[in-house]
Amino acid sequence: MTLKNKIYVILAAALLLKVVFVLIIGVVPITFENTVIANNFIADGEMYYRLDGNIDYNHQFPMYGWILIFFYKVFGFVLLPVQIFQILINALFAFFVLKIFKDLFPEGKDWMLYTLSFLALFHPLLFYYQIYTIHPVTMDVLMYTLLTYYSLRWSKKTSYKNSLILMFVIGFTVLERSTLIFAFVCVLLMLFKRRKELIRLMLLSIVSILLFLSPWVLRNFEKTGDVNLTSGSWRYLWVGIQEETQGTNLLP
Repeated sequence: MTLKNKIYVILAAALLLKVVFVLIIGVVPITFENTVIANNFIADGEMYYRLDGNIDYNHQFPMYGWILIFFYKVFGFVLLPVQIFQILINALFAFFVLKIFKDLFPEGKDWMLYTLSFLALFHPLLFYYQIYTIHPVTMDVLMYTLLTYYSLRWSKKTSYKNSLILMFVIGFTVLERSTLIFAFVCVLLMLFKRRKELIRLMLLSIVSILLFLSPWVLRNFEKTGDVNLTSGSWRYLWVGIQEETQGTNLLP
């Protein structure tokens, strides 16, 4: 069996093992704001979250919320399909981690690939979030990795096809969480002396961000009168600098 096929077997086995674990143990995951927002949309046709006596129309980034809306519409308020989905995208995350490693280090040893696959699939925190919670962290990690991979791929071959793929990846990534754009750091360093490609990447990113974020920002402006992606950024910044909160939004 080739190394490539062995990796595929490892990814498939880990996915199956996790699904069986969830079914046998009967894990009931914790839900957060995204689930409330998705349920509000299904009930009222609007994404919102009640917070401190107010209706917050843009409490979270929308990408993961849209995914939950799809699952809850199709399956009802059943959490198992979302858990399985999170397990699946963790396997995709591991797959792209290995592809990045192979692209950057083509002479890397087999044991390095096996170690990376195990870390990506069974890192304790990633394992916890994909199985014991309904939370966007698993999607965040995947989108960060996709943006890293496709930006590196674009830097090697700036074709129209790669540009189009990267434009979509950038757009969906910033809709998932805007700070994931820091996945660009690696390719920006690689393109530092290739100014023409660097400028093209910046223009591509601006077009993608405007194209994908404009509808959500316009929607938020209509609902709140503010131009922003999410209200949470400013709230958590304010809360975090208050001495009494000890930097958390969870204490009374």
